[in-house]
Amino acid sequence: MERKWLENPGGGISRIEELTPEEQVGSEAGTATEQSSTEEEKPKEIQASGKTAAAKKKTKGNLKKQLADNGQIFLDVSKGDVRITLSGATGGGLQQSESSLNPKGYWITGTTTSNNIEVSEGVKTDITLEDVSITIGKADTTTTKRDCINVSHADITLTLIGDNKLICNTGSSVTGFFVNTGNALTKDGMDGSLTLQCEHANEKGHKCDKSCGSLLAKGNPELWHVGAIGSTLRNMQKAKESGFANFTIREGNIEALAGIHSPGIGSACLSENSSGVYISGGRVEVYGGGHAPGIGASNDGRSRKY
Repeated sequence: MERKWLENPGGGISRIEELTPEEQVGSEAGTATEQSSTEEEKPKEIQASGKTAAAKKKTKGNLKKQLADNGQIFLDVSKGDVRITLSGATGGGLQQSESSLNPKGYWITGTTTSNNIEVSEGVKTDITLEDVSITIGKADTTTTKRDCINVSHADITLTLIGDNKLICNTGSSVTGFFVNTGNALTKDGMDGSLTLQCEHANEKGHKCDKSCGSLLAKGNPELWHVGAIGSTLRNMQKAKESGFANFTIREGNIEALAGIHSPGIGSACLSENSSGVYISGGRVEVYGGGHAPGIGASNDGRSRKY
């Protein structure tokens, strides 16, 4: 079956505010001028239209953070692993780690084949993905970096802008039980929540078309136990980590494709815990791997649905 991905011209932000370490936000737009290291650098605003990429500006001097127009901290996964904890964000181009969570959340962009995104247990935040492309892992690996994005035990609303792709190759080359497996988008455990939506989800009467934000979550279809969206086989035997629950698609163009014995959306093979998958809008295509349903769970080669 030919699977045609939905093209998306994307969205964007209209302004990026650059913050000094004192976190002062400037209010005047203009052209930056070179200043000596002993001179106080004035904050700047960068006016832009279209995608965030058009508004990017290289960090220089003592620049600490950039703010998107909606107040979210701007991060670039191509510049390093992004980690969001109860103490705030690290990596992703930040020169200095945060000491507290940004109340508005985080705006992430970037393309990488070596970095990933992880959100720690107990974190509750909003994340915007704009034109993010993460390819991670390889067959039969022993690496600890196995997922493109992991939001296990957190409460996350993920807003999609542009064309986002998560490709996971952390699977097994032969059948059997292997602990070093991963997912494109991982949510292990029955606690926490994950919501996917496009940028227009809160607009009354909105119905998605191909211009809305998109996400391709793909586990390598030639490998075993590498999932698309859901829980991981590597944590199946751990009570707290096993199972998949509290997942919602509100809006957006979503395509999920999984490897062998893995559902497109749902619990990993052999997992007995699964509940709470809700789709209230958007354009959704889901494909399970061999011996697994599109949405649900597989149990030793026998499919189970929610």
